[in-house]
Amino acid sequence: MDFNEYYSPKKYDPHSITSIFNYAKGLRGYTLANKCHPDILEKNYAGKGNFGHYLEKFYFGFNPNNNPGPDFKYVDVELKSGAIVKTTKGFRAKERLAIGIINFSNIVDESFETSHVWEKLKMPLLVFHVYKKDEDPRNYKVSNVNIVRYTNSEISQIKNDWNLVKTKILKGKAHEISGGDTLFLEAATTGGKNQKYVSQPFSDELAHPRRFALKPAFVTSLLKKN
Repeated sequence: MDFNEYYSPKKYDPHSITSIFNYAKGLRGYTLANKCHPDILEKNYAGKGNFGHYLEKFYFGFNPNNNPGPDFKYVDVELKSGAIVKTTKGFRAKERLAIGIINFSNIVDESFETSHVWEKLKMPLLVFHVYKKDEDPRNYKVSNVNIVRYTNSEISQIKNDWNLVKTKILKGKAHEISGGDTLFLEAATTGGKNQKYVSQPFSDELAHPRRFALKPAFVTSLLKKN
């Protein structure tokens, strides 16, 4: 079967949250290799986010991208995938959930409600897989699928975290931002030790590039909402 024929028309209605969610739930208990077109075995994505790339391309049928808007643009739903690991107390998130790069110059002109980070965070479709060391990501078993609905207190805390980061940038202190500043939404470092530092709008001091991410403990709490 031709690859494009397999994915067009899509097996879900991109204008319907219910259709997207029902289609996503079809992954529970399966691997991407189980559920996707055999062409998935011929494409190799490298890097940390390769499970997410396979998920987007071969299950949902759209190309991985860095678009600032939500993946399912008609319904304002962002697709996010994450790894979980088993502990003696049950499953927990393996790591933080990356949202997007922080542009130090742009954020100062945004409000939380109009920010790119909230556009991606306000209603995410989370697809979690069970991580196994040295396992091909196409063979990770999907365990949890959920469209997140935050409580009012969770939204308030995410907003407070975002505003704290913005305030530091406004004060010319982007270079002093720390992941420990916030509770749910973190301004995490990105790019490793050799990453070039970048300019900030209200100081000549260069700052480590950062991206917004949800902290692992908060991601675990979202996992348990399932």
